[in-house]
Amino acid sequence: MLGNHTGRTLDGPPSIAWLNESRTALAGIDEPIGVLQLLSRIPFGTAGDTTQRVTFYPDFKTSAAYRSEAEITAQAAMSTHLALKIG
Repeated sequence: MLGNHTGRTLDGPPSIAWLNESRTALAGIDEPIGVLQLLSRIPFGTAGDTTQRVTFYPDFKTSAAYRSEAEITAQAAMSTHLALKIG
């Protein structure tokens, strides 16, 4: 975690997962993969924050068969019972 005194965080928990896919045209996949993720949170104001996430899924068996995804969201409380989230 980075800079918790300001409310900002940066986490990067690595892990191992199991990929099990059934495909219609090709042979299925049943093998271990990695999960490398960076997740950041930056607060703005007293009732909102923004999060950024980048995830990389390397395939240990076939290095060209990696996957990746990214997401950016912003959310803010509009009242004590209503919030808005955009991603």
